[in-house]
Amino acid sequence: MAGYTVLSGFDLGTGHLLYRFRNPEEREEILCNLMPIWGVNQVWLLTGGGALFAAFPKVYAGVFSGFYLALMLLLLVLILRSVAIEVEHG
Repeated sequence: MAGYTVLSGFDLGTGHLLYRFRNPEEREEILCNLMPIWGVNQVWLLTGGGALFAAFPKVYAGVFSGFYLALMLLLLVLILRSVAIEVEHG
């Protein structure tokens, strides 16, 4: 989870820069620098969830049942962010 938190800061910072730069060439350059990295960062979430399930299944069950709505909203936001990056770059 720490790896995702550190590496996702690059994604979020890049998203902030897209609002500051209105020139299409600058925006394209920012997205080209982001594309190789943003998808890999999502792997940290999968790795963290898998490691939590493997090491502490009771904690995994408690966390996922207690924070179901929050985790589903997080998943929805991550999917929408991925779609937005692909649509903007595509």
